[in-house]
Amino acid sequence: MRRLHAVLCSSLAFAAAAPVGHAQYELSFTTLGVENTLSGSSGSSLGTITPEDIAIVGPQTGVYSAETLLDHLNLNTLAGDGDGDAFYYEAPLAGRIDALEVCGASADFTARDVFFSTKLPLPCASGGVIEPGDVSGIRIGAGANPMIDDLQIRTALGISPNILSFDVDAVARDPSGALFLSFEQDVPILWGTQMLFDGGIAVIPASALTWADCMVTAVLPDAGFIAANENLINTMVVNASVADNVGNFIQVVFDVDGLELDPNGGTFTSGSGTFPNLIFSGEYLTGGGILSTAAGGSIATINGIPMATAFGWGATDGTQVGLAPGGVGSLDGLALTQPTCRFVMDSSTPFIPTPGPLNLAAGGADPGELVYVYARIYGVDVPGGFQPSVPAANPCFPEWYLWNTYLFSLPADALGIVDVTLPYGGGVPAGNNVVFQALTNKTAGWSLSAPITLQF
Repeated sequence: MRRLHAVLCSSLAFAAAAPVGHAQYELSFTTLGVENTLSGSSGSSLGTITPEDIAIVGPQTGVYSAETLLDHLNLNTLAGDGDGDAFYYEAPLAGRIDALEVCGASADFTARDVFFSTKLPLPCASGGVIEPGDVSGIRIGAGANPMIDDLQIRTALGISPNILSFDVDAVARDPSGALFLSFEQDVPILWGTQMLFDGGIAVIPASALTWADCMVTAVLPDAGFIAANENLINTMVVNASVADNVGNFIQVVFDVDGLELDPNGGTFTSGSGTFPNLIFSGEYLTGGGILSTAAGGSIATINGIPMATAFGWGATDGTQVGLAPGGVGSLDGLALTQPTCRFVMDSSTPFIPTPGPLNLAAGGADPGELVYVYARIYGVDVPGGFQPSVPAANPCFPEWYLWNTYLFSLPADALGIVDVTLPYGGGVPAGNNVVFQALTNKTAGWSLSAPITLQF
């Protein structure tokens, strides 16, 4: 076993992220409610998509099904014990992941390229709190990594300090560096001279933002404005002639929940100017529907697949985004990327009783390939601590979580999943937490999974 461990570590040390075919897009998204993957994910916990998980669907997921890209257990591990209560599993963690944006490499992105907003404040163990008005990632070492924060958005849009808080609901960045935003609630902007309703879209022009890679370092005050008001978006919804999850005609968006650039290009015009076409999700677009600003309002198309059902042709049932049909609600955050490397762990047993079951699941492996599962006892749950990691070049998750104990290896099933429930009779001192991470040899090379932490 020691020799196997050495070989695997050597493979990781020299692995380089291999390019993946870039013919089509993958759609990452979050949901307003609890949903299930179309494939069922082999009956594992990976088959349940909660509002604190990030799902992905596209040509790299095997069958056309949404699958978990990052789940709340992964995010728990990345953020650490930010609230200092010595519990390394928090439920809820952030209430809901709202806005979603991928910044960095447009292809072969990793978890560290994912930026999001949250419904509730998300404290990070080694510094910073991701507030609902921020768009932020989590950097290595369990610290907040803001793309743009609440204060910068306030400054750019002229939001009065009297508005105590706001919740970024949707975000999209265009190639020039402009940011398109929508909020959970109606927010007066430009010092109360305009009202950005929750179904409208604001823009902060690229000329008003100074970027350093994926971080805004400076903004021009009062430079943002409304790109599309709620009435225009509602007109686009009507023009799209789209059905909801029971086949009814949708007349209003109610609340814009997700934004992304339309992969088919083009522009739309409003009273404020001409802008790149956007795709959007909304609270009334049930069935996982996604529309576009193209042609005055239309059903979005990604990889040639319509993202909703036209009215009169049945219900929008969620299968177009890889969700199991049956009352599918609406999508929240949206992000398009080139096909990427996905390898993730999850568990249905975040707290481990003694004795009791210990469940471990890994998804995203190549079918038939061995999945190796490792662990490390972190130690007594220290208030404000986090699981240490070091950078490790590989196509999937960019860090090694310093595991030192081999647990088992099993071949992935036809969906690329390993799901194991083991009887646990003791061995880990009570009050300790354990980090788990998987390793497999994918087509792109040896790959590490997104880690999880379980509480013993």
